[in-house]
Amino acid sequence: SRRQTIARPRPRRLAPPPVAMFCCCAEADVPKAQEVVPSGRSEPKSEPKAAPAPVVQVEEKAAPPPPKAAEPEKPAVVSKPSVRITFVHNGKDVECEFTKKPLAMKVGTGTVPPKVTSVDAGGAAEAAGVKVGMHVKAISGASVEGKSFDEAMGMLKKSMEALP
Repeated sequence: SRRQTIARPRPRRLAPPPVAMFCCCAEADVPKAQEVVPSGRSEPKSEPKAAPAPVVQVEEKAAPPPPKAAEPEKPAVVSKPSVRITFVHNGKDVECEFTKKPLAMKVGTGTVPPKVTSVDAGGAAEAAGVKVGMHVKAISGASVEGKSFDEAMGMLKKSMEALP
């Protein structure tokens, strides 16, 4: 005797239930699976109740910043001309920057190194912190050590030519 194979339709599988955000919604609107019985009638398949899904907190990571577009060129910063004079006061170097003329200070004639003898009130020297009795040590980084008074004053005048 030959055995005859009867093709039975495979039971349809339903899509998995959507993942619930909160356990109170876990059973809402979840379709029941149907089992096909050979007689052609359909009966609900009894499924055990699933335990509520545990609530899992996921730490969100910030998305990396988008790549930077080429930045437009910034206009060149035009620095103001300035003269830096390094003074010696009470054994310490004091650097003062001047950005305009007149300096509003006087140095003793013929003194080496040049020594400040007066500072005009409200002038550039006073604003820069120059005090009477300070000695000039360097002008724009060039030392006046070993220079005559006239050479030192020539250096100062030359460096001031760029000031407004």
